[in-house]
This record gives sequence, C-alpha cells and structure tokens, in this order.
Amino acid sequence: HDLAKRLHRVLTSAAAKRRKAARPALERTVSDQVNAALEPPCEVVGAGSKAPAAKRRRVGNADRRVLSAASFALPVVETRVFQGRPLETRWGNRSILLSGQDDRPQGVEAFALETYGADGWEGVHDEGGVLKSLFGLLLYDVIFMPVPGVFVSEFQDSPLDLRTPDFYVNRRGTIEAVLQSIAKLSTEALGELVEDARERYAGQRIAGVRWEYPPDSYRLVACGMGPEPLAAVFRFLAQDYRYWSGGLPDLTLWREGGAKFSEVKGPGDSLSTKQWYWLGTLKKAGVDTELCAVQAPKLLPKDETAIPAAGEQRIRSCGPAQGPGVVPCECGWHGAGLRG
Repeated sequence: HDLAKRLHRVLTSAAAKRRKAARPALERTVSDQVNAALEPPCEVVGAGSKAPAAKRRRVGNADRRVLSAASFALPVVETRVFQGRPLETRWGNRSILLSGQDDRPQGVEAFALETYGADGWEGVHDEGGVLKSLFGLLLYDVIFMPVPGVFVSEFQDSPLDLRTPDFYVNRRGTIEAVLQSIAKLSTEALGELVEDARERYAGQRIAGVRWEYPPDSYRLVACGMGPEPLAAVFRFLAQDYRYWSGGLPDLTLWREGGAKFSEVKGPGDSLSTKQWYWLGTLKKAGVDTELCAVQAPKLLPKDETAIPAAGEQRIRSCGPAQGPGVVPCECGWHGAGLRG
C-alpha cells in the first residue's frame, strides 16, 4: 500500500512538471491566435502576471482548452443599467420583471428589448444567431467545399469537421482569401452581398443559419458592424466554431445605420469567460457593445438615493459622473465584467 502511494506521488509530480513546462508555449500559442484574429494585436497576460486585476480573469476548466491560464487585455465595455420592477420580492423570482407598459411578466432579456425599443432599436434575443447566420451565408462556398471525407450524405447541413479545428486548417487559404475580400468591401457592397446570399440560399438547411429573423435584419446588422469587424468575428468562428459559437451577446439590435450587441444580466448574474471575452473582442473591433444590467430597486448601490422609474436607463462609467444619468461606479461590472 505504501509503495502504491509513493508511486502515485511520483507520477503526479512528474505530470505536474510537464504541465508547468508546457504552459509558456501554450500561452504563446493563444497569443498568436488572438493577434492573428484582431488588429491591432492585443496583449496576452499570463496567470502569474503583475497586471491589474481588472485585466485578468480566472477561467474554468471548460475554457482551458483555448484560453489556458491566460486572459486578454481588452477594452472596458460600457454598462447600461435598466431599472425594473420584480414580480415578487423573493430572491429566486427577481429575474422575472413586470413590463413598463402593461404589467406583463417577462424575463430580463424581453424587458431589455422593450427598453431598447424606446430608443428606436429593433432586435431579437438570439445569443449571436444573426451573426452565425451571416457566417453561414457569406461563407457558404467555404463550408460546402468538396474536401475529401467531410461529406458522407447529401442531407448534411455542414461538413463533418466544421466543429473541429481541422475546418480552418483544411481550408486556411480559402478562408483567409474570403475574409480579406469581405474586409475590403464598402458598406454598400457588403449590404448587397448579404442580400444576394440571403435570397440565393433562402430556406436551405445550413449549419447556424436561422431564417426566422426579419428579412432586413441580416443586412442591417452586417452594415452596422462594418466589413472589417465582421471579418474578424468570422475568423474566430472559422478557427473553432464549436467553442466560439457560444458566449455571444444575448441581444442583437439594429436600426438604419447602426448595430448593437448587448449581454443582459439580471440580479445575481455574472458573465462567463466566453461572454466576457466576446464583449471585449467586439468592442475592440469597433462594434457598439454593451453590458446591460437589469436591477431591482433594492439592488441599487446605497449612494443612489433617487430610484428611477421602470424602464429608465442609467449609464455607468469609471471615474466621476460627466452628465445627467451617468452614475460613477467602482468597477463592479467593469474590468473583468464581474460583480464586485
């Protein structure tokens, strides 16, 4: 028994040394991936770094495959606070709110959509559905390239390797050529390309493409983002579709000349690693991105004596307040995107 315990300790120690030795190389690999996907390059900060806490993020085991022990120096995303009325005062029911118009119970995402609608935004709660639809439409020829061994049935809506890193490896040259051509388009040409693809492939089964959104939403979202940011998002999806197709913001919003993505969090909710990373990545690429915090009256900070009416918006910013409705914060939602 003692011999078995000693052998276990030796093997465990050896495995730990191998993991420690491999960590710097893995972090360099992550850095190369991020710098290849975004311009200008962003800095990868190791777990043992002396960087400020706001620029570091502890990741769970599910994210170590891509993120390892590293985190990314991404811009702070603005947090917009919507004041809602909870259905009940018990903690377990505070994510169910009453509509400001007809006292209809609804979730925090529907409540946020209604409030954004008062500012002229149309939108859907799709968790990146419109973006993934655009990926499938604009990269249709890449997805259905005749790569040996990836299509075994005429009924497939995607190649067998779409959700593996081999998808990008097997088509790297073609993917990069398509993304570069998209990035060089004018906004008007991008809109025409999206409309052409939507009409050409209408009704077809394509992985990630959903047809239930308003017909003009695909064009307005693509043009509102711009060609270069859209190509940057597509690059992440192409490199690891299975991983990066999750964590996209809850709400996709659009209006003529603009698009916005909003991650909605109710009382007690916090951002996952991928959600935090996607918000920062979209912001860094120049996309209008927000974290929407829906709060009940009792959850407001103690120094906020004036409680806004249902649906009223407040914008938080680091530093002193700079105008009406702007509330200074202590980075409770900023930095790594977690509640302080």
